Amino acid sequence: MAKKFVKIGSILKPVGTRGEMKTDIPDEFLEDFVNAAHVFILINGSYVPYFIESVRETNQILVKFEEMDDPEDAATISLKDLYMEEKNITSSEFANQKDKEQLLDFAIFSNNENIGTIIAVEIFPQQIMAVVQKDAKPFYLPLIDQFIVEINDKNKIIYMDLPEGILDI
Repeated sequence: MAKKFVKIGSILKPVGTRGEMKTDIPDEFLEDFVNAAHVFILINGSYVPYFIESVRETNQILVKFEEMDDPEDAATISLKDLYMEEKNITSSEFANQKDKEQLLDFAIFSNNENIGTIIAVEIFPQQIMAVVQKDAKPFYLPLIDQFIVEINDKNKIIYMDLPEGILDI
């Protein structure tokens, strides 16, 4: 089975003289990143492991990789995305996101009305959105737990309690 990789953040730029790198890691992946022995960087189509020597949290997250001992070494991977194997990500936020990505082609009902069918699931920093198709017109609907009443996997139906006016936006 092929390994699945998940983007967990980005390297921004070298900081200081020891080869440390400023990173941008979303909160949902921070704990996994801090506890990881290594991460991967996509280089020429291959996921290359980079072993973490240290992680420091100041007003930003700084990482030092093994064998990167000065700003010149670190600059070679500036502005690259960081990845982890999906199996090593323990974040409950990520698990919730993965569950919601499985809702493709589900019909959405609210107050006994068929709202439409999910044609795509898009992940935004603030929330997960379903792209719903109704009457040949796609629109976005937030897939937040407070709106979801029940998910019927067998019949591929999501029952939601949508706030008044949300469909008019």
